[in-house]
Amino acid sequence: MNKVNAEEILRILRDARKQNRPWTELAQALRELEALSQTDESGRPWIQRAETESGYSANQLRRMAKVAQYQSFLTKTEPELASKLLERPFSHVEMISKIWSLDEEQGRDLITRPGQTFRDLLGIYGTISETSGGADPIAAGKKAAKQFREKALGLIKRDPRKLYDGQTGLEFEILRPIVPFRYASPDYYVVGRDDGKVARIDAIDCYALYGGSQKDAALRKMILVATECTFFTRFWIVIPEGESADTVLWECDDLKLANVGIILVGVDQRVHWPRQPLGPPVPDRRGLWTDYDKTRLRRDGEPN
Repeated sequence: MNKVNAEEILRILRDARKQNRPWTELAQALRELEALSQTDESGRPWIQRAETESGYSANQLRRMAKVAQYQSFLTKTEPELASKLLERPFSHVEMISKIWSLDEEQGRDLITRPGQTFRDLLGIYGTISETSGGADPIAAGKKAAKQFREKALGLIKRDPRKLYDGQTGLEFEILRPIVPFRYASPDYYVVGRDDGKVARIDAIDCYALYGGSQKDAALRKMILVATECTFFTRFWIVIPEGESADTVLWECDDLKLANVGIILVGVDQRVHWPRQPLGPPVPDRRGLWTDYDKTRLRRDGEPN
């Protein structure tokens, strides 16, 4: 970690609430700190350090980071809209970002037609949520995960050679589990067979985690990965390009997960392979797959 750079960034956060610093500066400062390292020099996560320095809660800072992602998306795709949106208070920008996620046309209209109060925006969001069947976060999360999983698999299949490690002599197929293995439940198995007999089992797990606002979720995922990866020859994590992906990469190194590889899904709709598996799992629990377990490695009907 570069202590000089960290101190310069912390100056932006220090007493930020008292000084009424722009929320965009705070979101950027948090992003830059977490890009330097996972923790400060004492081992404290940057989000906790930022909370202490700024006077804002961790939840408020994460909200700023999430909205900054939306603002960044607009800046890249529709800079004129992004410029107009920045003229609004944070609470308005946050609410418009939520409306946009449900009804892009309505969100666009609200940006180009100023004058709404926060109460107006809250009412519009409530109406759209009800019209769309309600904003059920669990259902929405499952839908997003399924969409990302299917998109990722389609992109990987365009050129799966790195997935198979150039292994010759085995016939590979990618399967959705019918019944999860008792110790691990990845999204896909990559099964290599030699003359019909299972000779190698890899895993692919897809995480629809976007940006710094979901870093905590990324950390929780890695706690599971540290155990589940030990039952496979290779364990592939597929994740969108961004700050959550950076967290996953760091944790793989810190936890010394030798058999874990990372596949990034970029905004260019291509996959990138920043981390290749380097060796066997440690500890190696592949021997816990029984012959019965292997007989259940069949397709569940999902296109392969």
